[in-house]
Amino acid sequence: MRLSAILLVLGLSGCSVFNHEPIPDLGDPNVRLEAILDELYDARSKERGEIDEDHPDYDDIRPTAVVLRDLETLSFDFPDHPGVRYACGAAAYATGNKRQAEAHLDAALSANPRLTEAAALRARLSIEEGNYPRAERLVSDGLLLAPDSADLVLLRAQLQDLAGDAQGALVSIDLAQRLGTEGWRADYHRALVYENLGLVGEAEAALRRALEAQPDFEQARARLNRLEAQ
Repeated sequence: MRLSAILLVLGLSGCSVFNHEPIPDLGDPNVRLEAILDELYDARSKERGEIDEDHPDYDDIRPTAVVLRDLETLSFDFPDHPGVRYACGAAAYATGNKRQAEAHLDAALSANPRLTEAAALRARLSIEEGNYPRAERLVSDGLLLAPDSADLVLLRAQLQDLAGDAQGALVSIDLAQRLGTEGWRADYHRALVYENLGLVGEAEAALRRALEAQPDFEQARARLNRLEAQ
């Protein structure tokens, strides 16, 4: 009765104030995200020449840029889904759009503070910007929620090295490796610490170990070449 009276006063009794258009079914965000990530993998493989032209789906594989637009659209459909926002943040970071990456990663962490992948990438962005206090907060908060996160422990090592705590950095690198960081990645970070300490021989040995395990590791190759040329 109250609603009818209000409609009469407003002169709306002959029309509806409700939108009877059906709400579109957006589907399962996890299913849609997985499908887009699979398509993104195929798109990048095609562009790198890793898929032969005689592959049955070759002509149907869309360009990476088109798939990335679909991924970004997914964040509008599911703005509070941490996995979607993290994937969008990672894609934005990979394509050099750091501001967009930060926005997505902040949203992902707001939706799920335990998403260590988002915390690690957001901290890495802060380190790249020179905002070490923010990076330290992100790493510390993340490790309180997930103390066994190898990525966050490795970032802590990087921050310790930047602060001049070489011994602490080496201890954290060892811990990160025990928690699951690949040996070649750990050796690369050890090399950075050794180089900052002026221990060129130890740095070169660590880089050689990294390259032996990961021959295509371009950063390690470039750093080793530079050290050997000195």
